[in-house]
Amino acid sequence: MLVHSLIVEQLNLDGTLKTFRMRSSPKYGEITVAFVDEYEEPREGPFYFLDKNYTQSYIEGFAECEARRLGKKYFRCLEASYEISISWYNISTKSNELSIYSLSLPKYAIPKRLHITDPHNCFHEFQRYLLKDEQNNCFIVYLLCKSRYGQFHFDLSCEFNIDTSNFDLADYKDDFTTDNPYKHRQDLLKYTLSAEEQVKVKDFLQPPTSVNCINYSTVNIQNSQIGGSLINAERVDAEQLGGNIYNNDA
Repeated sequence: MLVHSLIVEQLNLDGTLKTFRMRSSPKYGEITVAFVDEYEEPREGPFYFLDKNYTQSYIEGFAECEARRLGKKYFRCLEASYEISISWYNISTKSNELSIYSLSLPKYAIPKRLHITDPHNCFHEFQRYLLKDEQNNCFIVYLLCKSRYGQFHFDLSCEFNIDTSNFDLADYKDDFTTDNPYKHRQDLLKYTLSAEEQVKVKDFLQPPTSVNCINYSTVNIQNSQIGGSLINAERVDAEQLGGNIYNNDA
């Protein structure tokens, strides 16, 4: 998969979080990545990099990242589990360029609940992808996002427990989570066009149905913003804060 930029976060069980932002270089072109289940080769982090220059850039850059301890509001130790809350906003986006956010959970952490929502509408869940990293014994959350208004925001909340005995067989599913990052590529039309443009294109492509010699076209308009879509970042100078934020693409 060709990628313009990456935001990579890694959570440790002591409540510290490492964040690394990576953008494509004019010298090496777009970043080509594969997900953790696509190869069985040695790997650093949540992606395979086709270009060794980007592999080295990731290794060096992530090693230099400082681990920051999250506040008690954002990382909590519950009775038999843990909970993390993360908010990102003002991620700059640009058409025809893909960016991916990833969060690696602690070793042997098994998700019990996962929500990634629009801060402007907490009932609007984004499509996301959850893969098990067999090499590092952890789950990784991936989010591909799109905003035609030039900025993307999201709130992430995840509750998990640590279980070394059952990790190998562990799985997590909900209505918005899949283990196939390529599943929704066919929905690119609704992610990249405005509602008005979707109507025009679907009207043109929809085969007419004839009822009493009258032709009708059926158009199904869906929400133009959903997780699993393509986020295109010209730059990743985004701010990360807790609290309420407003999504311009709501």
